[in-house]
Amino acid sequence: MKRALTALAIIAATQGAYAQGIFQPIETQAPQRNREVMAELIMVASAAPKYEKSKDGHEWDMSITSIRGGKGAKKPLGQYLVEPDMEFRSEYKDQPIETMCQFAYDLHEFITAKGGDYRSMAMKKDADFVPYEKQKEFAISWWRKAYPKYKDMSGMFKDWFINDALIDATNLYNWSRRGKDGGSDYISWADAAVSALMKKKP
Repeated sequence: MKRALTALAIIAATQGAYAQGIFQPIETQAPQRNREVMAELIMVASAAPKYEKSKDGHEWDMSITSIRGGKGAKKPLGQYLVEPDMEFRSEYKDQPIETMCQFAYDLHEFITAKGGDYRSMAMKKDADFVPYEKQKEFAISWWRKAYPKYKDMSGMFKDWFINDALIDATNLYNWSRRGKDGGSDYISWADAAVSALMKKKP
């Protein structure tokens, strides 16, 4: 009897704590993201095209829209870093910029934990990118919570959504770290990271 009363008391206390916001279920707890990195991601993702002319008069887009399109660019949101070019056609393209950036940040944290980030791979000659399927599993779990409509999509549309999200998040995060995490070697690595995903796309 005493055990039962004790258990009831613990349950009641826990429920009270949830009600007061002292505790939150694990699935609703927001990740602790670096504010500076997030602000930079949002700034990069929101950037408009920035054209500069070369000596021969050719006009070059020096912003992320050159490899991502969207936001005033001459190309729709997609992937234009490596061949073949790819326009995003899933519902991913309609997600808020902040949500896209949150996913880009969290995906990078996942990849880093698996040893697939630039710094980890630079220290290991035999290192390889985190397998597409592993990244896909993470992305599915993430978007099921962030975008409830994802659950109601048919199989093919889910695959397209996740693929667009993985490619864009990788492109977006890596561009935002250019000049900070490395120089020309970093840029080559970033290109290869997107190429690896493009080879596995559905």
